[in-house]
Amino acid sequence: YILGTIRNHEGRTEEAEMHLRQAVELFPGFSQSSFMHAELLVAQQRVEEAANAMAVVQTADPSNFFGALNRGMLLQQLQGRTEEALDSFKKAVILNPTDEDAQQGLQELETVFRKRRKQEQKQQRRQAAARQQKQQQDEDAVVPAPASEQKQPVPEPYLSIVLASRNDDYAGSQKQRLENFFALWHFQLLGLCMRNVEFVVVDWNPPATRPPLRDIVEHGLLLGKRPNGPEGCHETAVSSRISAASGPWFRVLEVSPVAISKLAEKGLMKKGQPMAEYYAKNVGIREARGEFVLATNPDAVPSPALVRFLATASLRKDTFYG
Repeated sequence: YILGTIRNHEGRTEEAEMHLRQAVELFPGFSQSSFMHAELLVAQQRVEEAANAMAVVQTADPSNFFGALNRGMLLQQLQGRTEEALDSFKKAVILNPTDEDAQQGLQELETVFRKRRKQEQKQQRRQAAARQQKQQQDEDAVVPAPASEQKQPVPEPYLSIVLASRNDDYAGSQKQRLENFFALWHFQLLGLCMRNVEFVVVDWNPPATRPPLRDIVEHGLLLGKRPNGPEGCHETAVSSRISAASGPWFRVLEVSPVAISKLAEKGLMKKGQPMAEYYAKNVGIREARGEFVLATNPDAVPSPALVRFLATASLRKDTFYG
């Protein structure tokens, strides 16, 4: 220890460090060796090594106040070791409750930890809110169209006609197909006084740059409206279950990118795939309000025989029609 102190005063720091290390190894309980070693390291800006040197004092002599205080001050300068610094300051205050340096160091770190806890709690609240928002988005992946589409309360329909599409011409002439589909259906439904019917249209990940499907649906229904209005139906031999209403109505359900990305993540569909017809139809079937559901395609033209059969309201719940 003495030789190390002399070499340090002479400026021969490498030799001084060697002798002081030897002194600590030979007699760890002699705290002056560790103090001098730490002082030498601090002079060389080797703060972390100096803090480790003070740890030797705390281990060899837990009741050494200066060992705890100095180690706390050194650790306070290091990133990522504030908890150890706080622990050292707490020990120093216990050993000497009246020391101002120990009290100040303890108060500063406790303030740091209080701020950190507040930030962590704030971050946790943000993460919880983000998780809740994401969960809500997942639950709301199917978004009903605006209420403006339905001018009056819609009763429980007898029949829901479900189809899926998107307005990006993914299958060719998509706009024309949809307009023809709704025009033909509407014309025949009104001709048989079939009003208790709803159309459920699933708009699968609608392109932001294209008009919504609801515009095409409205135009197609308008094309199929009879000139003399729905009261001019030419057949009345239909069940009141399907005629006693003010429809037909339609709803457009938009399937958000959130739900679609989840399907891709699970490997249930390819990323970038424009359409997943059966998933889309399942969405429509799930949201359908009708007592019976007819799942179809935009290019499926209804025959008069089919529409007349549906008008009789004779569908059975124990039968699958294909």
